[in-house]
Amino acid sequence: MFFSLIISKSLSILFKAIVESLQGAVRANFMVGTNAHRQQSGLSAPAQPILNFEF
Repeated sequence: MFFSLIISKSLSILFKAIVESLQGAVRANFMVGTNAHRQQSGLSAPAQPILNFEF
């Protein structure tokens, strides 16, 4: 029982880390794309991240 608790806890931490890294990569790509688009459009407002996962 104790070992399964440790395994499930570490798996949830691992999953959260993977999701956060994916979210960071997607947000970085999204920021680059929208910033380039805004510069072409003449807008100077910074892009707001759309994705926001909460666990």
